[in-house]
Amino acid sequence: MSKTQISTTYIYNCVVMPNAPMNNPEYRKFYQIETVRSPIYLSHSSIHSREMQEYEDFIVSTSSFSVNDFKEMHIWSWFMQTFHTFGILDMILEFYSKLYGLSFIQFYESFYNFCKQHNSIFAREFDVMLQHTKNGCKGGGWSYFDSDLGELFWAIEEGTWLHLVENGNDLKRDILLFLNHLENEHSLHTDPVLLEDLIAFQIFLLTTRDDKREIKIMTFNNSWKEFFISETPLKKEKMTYFFKNPVQESDYVKWGFETIWWGRPQKKFKFGPENLELSQNTEIRI
Repeated sequence: MSKTQISTTYIYNCVVMPNAPMNNPEYRKFYQIETVRSPIYLSHSSIHSREMQEYEDFIVSTSSFSVNDFKEMHIWSWFMQTFHTFGILDMILEFYSKLYGLSFIQFYESFYNFCKQHNSIFAREFDVMLQHTKNGCKGGGWSYFDSDLGELFWAIEEGTWLHLVENGNDLKRDILLFLNHLENEHSLHTDPVLLEDLIAFQIFLLTTRDDKREIKIMTFNNSWKEFFISETPLKKEKMTYFFKNPVQESDYVKWGFETIWWGRPQKKFKFGPENLELSQNTEIRI
């Protein structure tokens, strides 16, 4: 799970359709299927009301999982999509996996604890997600809306991501806070200078609102590309990488559309390390 070639994932609630075998009374009774009626989930649709509201019945519990289990599933799907698939922490997880054998679950369990225990931009979004999940389980709907992101509904993981990539410096600060928590929780002692370089590389690959350069270029103190795309050991040496920024849109709302709505299938939210080019130019740190 920590390393995959899948460009993106979409996770949906299990909806019981009127004529589906799953809706057969005997089937539902045998598997103890409980559903909640909710406004139909339509991400990227207009917020303006329609003449007729549509509804769907989604499963919140069965003989194999409770409502609380269902809520926990939503938390983990949010972690996986927002922070791993969308590239906010994926390289960092890969680093800890390769150096210390830390698993996907161990890494995100630490992140889960961090979000609950420390103030950060992650904790802020974590609380929003918990309220969104609580509201959804009560039949309030699963479409996420923020007026700053345009007059349409979003998937919660997309809305979260758009908030987190506002400012690269804020992201850097709070990823470092998380890694300090992770290191303490797992009794690790990674060189702080190395961690700062790792965080800089992680954010460099992200498409962030505050960096609209046509060409993104940066010098690092370690051979990150080679380390992540092959079995080559990490080497301490100056490496300057560059790539063409996939989104340079200046309009605030359209930037979100192009990056994480239209650009989600094309993975415009993040550049793959395997495609980085190596520059021989003078050292550059931004």
